Amino acid sequence: MIMETVLHGSQFSLLFKEFHIYSSFFETYKDEEAFRDILLHPETGLNVVIVTHPVTLKRFVVLNNNCLCDVSMFLKHFTQEFLSGDENADQMRLDQETVSALVKSMDTEYARSILKAIIALLHTRSETVNLGIDPVLARRNIEEVIEVAEECRMSIVAGEDIVNVRLKDCLKRIDTEIEEKKTFS
Repeated sequence: MIMETVLHGSQFSLLFKEFHIYSSFFETYKDEEAFRDILLHPETGLNVVIVTHPVTLKRFVVLNNNCLCDVSMFLKHFTQEFLSGDENADQMRLDQETVSALVKSMDTEYARSILKAIIALLHTRSETVNLGIDPVLARRNIEEVIEVAEECRMSIVAGEDIVNVRLKDCLKRIDTEIEEKKTFS
């Protein structure tokens, strides 16, 4: 059920929303932490990661299917929410400790480079240095990140084309078999 929501949505969702969907199927009320433990159970859990927003403390369930496209989509949402206008804007300043924790929470070097590139794009050179990120390296990675995202998009398009061609071939074969059976009948 969670996997369906995450898969058919945008590959990530707020933990409390998924918890409410999950708990609506049971008479006994479990707490959100127990639900998190069920999701992350090593044998029966789902292939997801729980990420906590450093400022709002909202928790997200993120599908962890090792596709590079998912990471960039989640980080875009994460960054937009982080930068959205809020009455507590002064509290929404990143510090080096938070950035370090975010970078360490990423599973792959590619995910870390995306985060660093986004931070470098959204901050001045001196702010980026103060956040513990080499702005030269991060900005160099921006082109690579964009290229990889485009390659990923093109791979998806190519995959869809291949599936469509195979489906059309299969339909033609089935139509031919039906016509042959009609002529024999």
